[in-house]
Amino acid sequence: MGKKTSNSFWLRVLQGTLIGAVCIIPGASGGVLAVALGLYEPCVNALYGFLRHFRTEGKAHFLFLLPLALGGCVGLISCSFGLEWLLQHVREPFMYALIGMVLGGLPTFFQEANQKGFRPKYLVATLIGFVVIGGAAVADRLTTGGTGLVLNSWTAMLSGAIIVAGTMMPGMSTSFFLMMLGLYEPVLNVLTHFQLDVMCFVGIGGVVGGGLMLLLIRNMLRRFHAYTYYGMLGCLLATLIMIYPGFTARLAVWDLLLLLAGFAGTWLLTKIQNKIPCAAPTATPGQHTEEEL
Repeated sequence: MGKKTSNSFWLRVLQGTLIGAVCIIPGASGGVLAVALGLYEPCVNALYGFLRHFRTEGKAHFLFLLPLALGGCVGLISCSFGLEWLLQHVREPFMYALIGMVLGGLPTFFQEANQKGFRPKYLVATLIGFVVIGGAAVADRLTTGGTGLVLNSWTAMLSGAIIVAGTMMPGMSTSFFLMMLGLYEPVLNVLTHFQLDVMCFVGIGGVVGGGLMLLLIRNMLRRFHAYTYYGMLGCLLATLIMIYPGFTARLAVWDLLLLLAGFAGTWLLTKIQNKIPCAAPTATPGQHTEEEL
């Protein structure tokens, strides 16, 4: 393994760790961070290529996805241990750091979204994305609390489908939907206590849910590339409002420093990624047809 290849591998492990960690943070979206890091569309293409052209291109796509998957597992499990402490003791600064991480990827986001230039009509998709996520949040707050679902083999598979499908749809907070169903804390407990039997069912649900979402997302990216990205922008904006922790004067300095640190961290990762070849899958023919509408 050459030096550049090794650097690319460990860079993607780090990126996958960040995405995996964000997936389990209440109100946050791992898909949003994947978009911010410029990894969202390459991952969709790689997943589809791995499943659709396994015999001819499977190895290349597998090598691209492997470090991201390894990092994602590390981030998901490790964050599940420290999450409760962080949210209880340093929630506000922690959330400001997360917001900074997302904002730091906006230059890359707009670069991807405007490959064919910007058109004002794309903002309609932004409004739709904002309304969908914002509406779901409002509906959740208006819904009276219930007992929630009991975690069993079927609900474990449902949880896995929500985790993976939600991650593939930027702006959709997997933890948000799990909380609505009363499954967030049970699933978190499964991860922290390594209940392998239940984790297997979560994995099965993740494969099924992820496969269905993959077909939907890839088709949207191929046919309505810019619209899809600007729809994600609306989801992103609504998500940032949802996770905004408020402002406390005595924490203002820490909030600002962590916001800037999060921004700089994501911005530097995208710059490093652009300098290191990562063998990202290329877009398939037929994309960006929304300009014909």
